[in-house]
This record gives sequence, C-alpha cells and structure tokens, in this order.
Amino acid sequence: MAEGLYSLVLKRLKEIDAPRSGVIRFPYVLEKLCRNFSITKEQCWDILFMLRDLISSR
Repeated sequence: MAEGLYSLVLKRLKEIDAPRSGVIRFPYVLEKLCRNFSITKEQCWDILFMLRDLISSR
C-alpha cells in the first residue's frame, strides 16, 4: 500500500533520537526532513504547520 506524505513525515520524525530531556530541537527536525525529502526549510515549515493544523482540528 502506498503511504502518504504525512505518514512518511511522521515515520521520519520517529527516527530522530530524542535526547534525555525528550525535546527534539528544530534544527534536527529540519535536517532530517529536508534531507529525506530534498525540500527547503520553508517547505519543511509548511509541512509541519499543515500537520499541526491537521492534528489540532481533530
């Protein structure tokens, strides 16, 4: 079954090793997503905001 963009983004985010504090800093998020999807930081922010809006609308 083909995966959608959002599920792929969430999978990539889960691959990031969280530090002891449990807070993953945005430079790590941007690095992971921008490299995996060959997108700019601006495009990455757009995707993150869309995910936020999708989650908060539930």
